[in-house]
Amino acid sequence: MNRSERQLMWQSRIQAFHTSGEASVAAWCTKENVLVQSMYQWLRKSHAQT
Repeated sequence: MNRSERQLMWQSRIQAFHTSGEASVAAWCTKENVLVQSMYQWLRKSHAQT
């Protein structure tokens, strides 16, 4: 998986989290089988870009 594919995957995951209505990042990550630490890292990156 190249860099742009990885970025698109994480953008999709972040969008899915925001639209899920889940109050907790950790709960969403557990349900979706995503590492919590990675999710927080990508959330920080996405907020830094805006």
